[in-house]
Amino acid sequence: MFIKSIDTIICMTDNQVEDMRLVFKEKIKRNSMQLPPIYSVDSWVKKEYQEFCMVGPVNESYSILNGIEEKILWEKIIKNDLKEEKFQKKQIDSIVEKVISADKKVREYRIKSIELKDYDFTLEGEKFYKWLAQFKKHCSKKKIMSKINLIQFFIEKQIKFNIVTNQELMLVGFDSKKPLYEELINVLTEKNKIKEYVCKEEKIKRLEEIQCEDAEEEIKEITKWVGQNINKKLLIISPALSKYQTKLVNELDRKIQPDIYYNYDRNNIYNSNLQRPLSNEPIVIAAINLLKLNETDQNNIKIFYESLVFNNWIDTNGYNDREKLANYINDKKIPKISVTLLIKLINNDPKVKELNLDSLVKTLSLIKKNQSLWKGKKKISKWINLTEQYWNAIKIFKIKNLLLFEINNLDLLLKSLNQIENNQIIDYSITLEEYQEILFTQLSSWPAHTEAIDYCIDIQGFEENPIRKYDAIWLMNMNINICPGKTEYNPFISSKLQKKYHIFDEVYEKKIEEERINRLKNFSTDITISYSRKEGEAILIKTPGYFEGFKELITSTSSIKPQENEDFNLEIIEDHKAPEILGTEISVSGGFRALENYQICPAWAFYENRLHANSFYEDSQEEISKMARGNIMHELLEKFWARCKDSTNLVNTSERVLQKNLDGLIKGVMSAYKSRNPYLTSNQILLESNYFKNILYQWLSFEKTKRPTFRVIEVEKKYKINIDRITFNVKIDRIDEYQDGSKVLIDYKTGSEEAISRWTKTPISNLQMPIYTIFSNIKNISAAGVAYIHNKKIKLVGLSSYGQDSIDGELKDCSLSKKDEGQWQYLINLWHEDIHKLTSGYLSGDARVLIKKENDLKYCSVKPLLRLAERRFLLEEEDE
Repeated sequence: MFIKSIDTIICMTDNQVEDMRLVFKEKIKRNSMQLPPIYSVDSWVKKEYQEFCMVGPVNESYSILNGIEEKILWEKIIKNDLKEEKFQKKQIDSIVEKVISADKKVREYRIKSIELKDYDFTLEGEKFYKWLAQFKKHCSKKKIMSKINLIQFFIEKQIKFNIVTNQELMLVGFDSKKPLYEELINVLTEKNKIKEYVCKEEKIKRLEEIQCEDAEEEIKEITKWVGQNINKKLLIISPALSKYQTKLVNELDRKIQPDIYYNYDRNNIYNSNLQRPLSNEPIVIAAINLLKLNETDQNNIKIFYESLVFNNWIDTNGYNDREKLANYINDKKIPKISVTLLIKLINNDPKVKELNLDSLVKTLSLIKKNQSLWKGKKKISKWINLTEQYWNAIKIFKIKNLLLFEINNLDLLLKSLNQIENNQIIDYSITLEEYQEILFTQLSSWPAHTEAIDYCIDIQGFEENPIRKYDAIWLMNMNINICPGKTEYNPFISSKLQKKYHIFDEVYEKKIEEERINRLKNFSTDITISYSRKEGEAILIKTPGYFEGFKELITSTSSIKPQENEDFNLEIIEDHKAPEILGTEISVSGGFRALENYQICPAWAFYENRLHANSFYEDSQEEISKMARGNIMHELLEKFWARCKDSTNLVNTSERVLQKNLDGLIKGVMSAYKSRNPYLTSNQILLESNYFKNILYQWLSFEKTKRPTFRVIEVEKKYKINIDRITFNVKIDRIDEYQDGSKVLIDYKTGSEEAISRWTKTPISNLQMPIYTIFSNIKNISAAGVAYIHNKKIKLVGLSSYGQDSIDGELKDCSLSKKDEGQWQYLINLWHEDIHKLTSGYLSGDARVLIKKENDLKYCSVKPLLRLAERRFLLEEEDE
């Protein structure tokens, strides 16, 4: 009856809009009633404000960013600020996600800018305040705003102009009121009649808890229930939906509706708000891969292979031969390929010459032409025009025998292009790579087509807050590690602010738990809660507290076969302390770097050197990387001194002969390198050869003129190092012998220079040469030095126990020091003490996250494992 007196229904979320339509669908049909307009709060506020601007006293117009536009704008601001730090795309995406969440929380909880500034004690806080100011400035300049900002803006205008008056509004799903929404409701209440939609609460009739062996067993129990209650409407809620949804729907498909695998027109029995994005649809992936072929340096064999076996683009007749070509390329195991190389292979390889590939060659020629024409930056509209022209030319939209959902996905692909073209952010020229990144962001955020029907099963997370009634509810994955799980901490908002406003703290957790329980009681009188006993080898605990007041109704069952002598006792282990390393002759991964890592941060050494955790690194085959360049330099110097032997021979070698010797040496080494990396061009090899010739000549000229007489006695020789119970191997680049029989250890560096004070100030922070000097068991060492060989400067720096005649490069003569701490023997003792302390700490199992400066971790490959944001959060708590 209440519908007759309601002007508008306003829902908190989009899925509640659909729920409300379904709730009243039958009622309206029976009573010939007209359903009032139903909007999500974002859509309603936008509609009311835009209508007000058209007829109201204010002549202003703001455009509202959709979620994708907002993400692109934040990404542009953040990438521009962090471009010097060279973050990977995944890292930038993670930062953008957290910043958008932080911005939303700031606006929802009405946190003032002055508070953000006053509480920005961390680097992240400073960055966020800076980025937020840039975001606001850009929005103000372009007259745009985000959806959440529009609500804040609308409140101000409603107070000033009474935009919405004398209306009867029904609010749906506003049970979790953040300060922003409370304020919105309050200002609307002053001039309008506000009702809240309340589900009729019924007494719970059945409440069952099921303990399962693991999450997969939970899924089997749900599937079994569905099979036995096929006509009942079920709501499945999981706090870990993203983790288990795929397994759940696959099991439902196999056991309940197996015909869905061959009957694509069959309606699903389930629906989920965690929808599959367009970027995951095979037909869309194929179209994007075909677009990627137009990149100038595209050589990904997987993309070429998948494009060739993609069914009947170009023409239907040639598909079988294209498939044969793809398999032939795959079998040859070519690591990388290009359009030019593929055309040559088709024209020249006798094994594919007989295949009918004329249409493919024609298309490849078009792509090759595009690679030339599509270079440089272009406006987004131009890229979209080129994309559509290309897809039409290769007949991607005329593929035969497409299923209905594939046709719908192609239509959505074109619509997504149209939305990108009409975006309000990218008003500047971009490269093809940037355009494709934007397109992928759009497709990743755009759900594939789904039918708007009344499903038997709804699969949702906690946040969706549905409105409909169900025959039964199944609450799965109710283990304490998942629900409530770990308190979320956003590093871009100070922990003190988060506590002040109860953002994800214990007050919030208690409140949200009460709201969730009340929601569940509104949806159904039949509730099942399932949880797991184990995940892998880990013992799990069920989430406590749910329906504590209904103990008399709870029926407990178990799908687990009882086991004898099962011990559920749990031991809490502090993660800052690992077990002590016992035994003798303990081989250490990473050598002296393990001790350097330990000195910077004990947890770094624990994860990387003890547990062998590491990030994946693949040397680029398309260029000579810094690492490869350093290795080549070592090889060239090793071969040179194997022939030259000593400084006397070097001094007696004329400039012309030296240049000729270097030419031959470099040619041999680079030819071998080219054979191992065939995709390097001749031009690249020539440029690198000239670089090595120039830099080597400079270094050898330095050795000729700035060093005393010496003999090279070892090059690239391995030594076994023993420190306490630790053992590892090292390779010393070079050992020279002076005329008096004493030795100097030399390490080549092609990177930036480090201050020699890192060897002399306790605690020493550069361990390599001290370890070589003390623990290699090389007799009669009088000096240790680092040879810096790069195009900025050529030099030899280090320490010497006495001054050579003449002084060797820029080695520091320790015999001239008037202070004990500057003397050679004092330094040797200092090195012994510091290195043994580090070794003892490493062996003890110390795994603390303890750092002086975060910049010291710039080369740390396990940085995510250190949980620095959490560490800062704990430190802030300690300071309070």
